[in-house]
Formats: sequence, structure tokens, C-alpha cells
Amino acid sequence: MAEAKPAPKNEETPAKAAGPATKDGIETITTTKGERSFTGDKLLGKDLDHMVDLHGADAVFSHALSHMRISLQGKLRRMMESEDPVYTEKDLQKANDEWKAGVKIIRAKSDADKVRDLLANMDPAIAAALLAEQAK
Repeated sequence: MAEAKPAPKNEETPAKAAGPATKDGIETITTTKGERSFTGDKLLGKDLDHMVDLHGADAVFSHALSHMRISLQGKLRRMMESEDPVYTEKDLQKANDEWKAGVKIIRAKSDADKVRDLLANMDPAIAAALLAEQAK
């Protein structure tokens, strides 16, 4: 099977849902190409069983498999691009073996947590001087 390749830059923006599935399974789809754009509603399915009824089990499975593959490839690619830390082949294999599909949840860090992270990675003398300066 051919490996998925990223879309060329400045070509077409893939269609994407505006948000989570609605209770009736209708998604608002928006796509653009150059100056043109299109927005429309499409019944995609309110849950797995509804999707299978609408599109067939083979289509649902094929799309799920494709998106899982792309998600795992992205995770491994980000690890390979990392310079700090640098991941070994063993690290990549472990991540591959342990990967499980899921819903991505972005957790925002508080300002205090961001400062703690910065201080932890800073030269201790500089960190102490900055903290003393702020305590004035």
C-alpha cells in the first residue's frame, strides 16, 4: 500500500469539520482553494453505527485505518525531528508499539507552569538573579 504523502503547500486546503459531531450527525464542512471557498452541511453520522449505516463498514474502516496511520506517522515524525530530546530507534519502536488511537486533548499550561519550566531549564545563577529582581 502506498504511503500517505502530505498535500502540496499552497494548493488545496482539505475539508475539515468545524467542530465535534452534532447530535444529529450533521457536520459543517468548509474548504478553500485560492480565492474560492465553500461551506456546507453534510450528514456524516452521529455515531459509529450510524456512520456504518450511511457509508458502509468498509468505507468507515478504510477511513479510520487511514487516519490512524497518518496520526501514528505524525507522532513518529515529530519524535524524529526532535532535537531535545533526540529519540533513538528503540524509543521510536517503543512509541510505535505503545501507540493507541484516541482523541487529542490540548491542555494549556498556566503562566506559573510555563515560568517553572523556563526556570528549570535555565542556568541556576541566572534563574536566582531573575527571581531576586522580581522579588523587589
